[in-house]
Amino acid sequence: MSTHISLMWMKRNFSALAPLILLLTTTAISADKNNPYRLTAPNGGVMVESHQGSYALHVRQPVKIVHGDMTMTGDDGWLYQQEEKAVLKGNVVIQDRDKTLYADQVIYLKRDRRTMLEGNVLIHDFEREMRGNQAVYWRDQKRIEATGNVSLYDYKQKLTLHAQRGVYNGETGLAEFDEYPEFILHDARQSDDGGQQPITVQADLMQYFSDSEKVIALGDVSIHHQDALAYCGQAIFSRKSDEIYMIHEPVIGYQDSTTQSQAQGDTIFAIMEKDKLRQIAILGNAVVAHYSLSDTSDSVNGLSDKRPNLATGDVIRMYIRQNRVQRMIISGNARSVYFPVDKSTQSQERNDVSGARIGFEMNRGKIKEVSVAGACKGRYFFPEKETK
Repeated sequence: MSTHISLMWMKRNFSALAPLILLLTTTAISADKNNPYRLTAPNGGVMVESHQGSYALHVRQPVKIVHGDMTMTGDDGWLYQQEEKAVLKGNVVIQDRDKTLYADQVIYLKRDRRTMLEGNVLIHDFEREMRGNQAVYWRDQKRIEATGNVSLYDYKQKLTLHAQRGVYNGETGLAEFDEYPEFILHDARQSDDGGQQPITVQADLMQYFSDSEKVIALGDVSIHHQDALAYCGQAIFSRKSDEIYMIHEPVIGYQDSTTQSQAQGDTIFAIMEKDKLRQIAILGNAVVAHYSLSDTSDSVNGLSDKRPNLATGDVIRMYIRQNRVQRMIISGNARSVYFPVDKSTQSQERNDVSGARIGFEMNRGKIKEVSVAGACKGRYFFPEKETK
């Protein structure tokens, strides 16, 4: 019945449809002689339809449209000669050189080589994939703008970016993500307990540079890794050097069941190894505070010491293994204020020492050895004797 109606309509509008009738015999739109559309309809089902005064060629079950070196397939397809556009619906797949695009529905605008994708969008090449609810792909500019539950995954760098909006420029290799962006740095190797230990970052804006293998987080930045949490105004993550560079009032905090630590300064470098934190360098106005949260052997009368142990200096470097600081070196205007407990008298002492350089060797979170060099002064308590 629908075929009969279409035929009657075609007879009444034959003169207007003459170009489209020619299409059915040549399977090409002649508006662009250099790059015409090529149609394939293996199961037939070709009809001419009118849509708000515009004529369209409708190909069904399934359709394949080729434009230059771009191939589009789907369950249903429409070609609009006047508007020079193609519409595909249902299981749409587009192969464009090194990129493959998937969506529930696609509108391809021939004049500006723009593709609009809707529903379950996936765009991938050999290095990365991008997903979203909707996307626009500018073919000549190699630019993709995705909205709604956007994610980008880099196969090589093992990182994922999430947001409600993301724009990727293939010519520059820069992608920008806003509207609640989140960056996840995956550990390609397994952790000791068999699970993965990702680094999760949230900010106001994320910038991803595919060529230089780095991500910049801007605005209200928070970084979470295992029991550590950091805040700053800007953070740069380099996959080539495995470094995290934090500026604009950076603060790093660590807390477990018994202790809490906090580090801050003008600039903080965190050096990774196999995506595990190995070294923290605090540059300029460096401060590290550490205190106990529960009853320990260093408590007085069974009560936890709530006064923080402080380390200050121009530069503080902490070397970490198994999530604990094994060594700490303070350089330039170095000072350490530490509150040990004399177990024989159950009294608390105050160690206060300064110098050009102070070094600490740690064992399971406790100080094993202290060295002070250059203009040494202060007071240091030992369990059995006291020196000045």
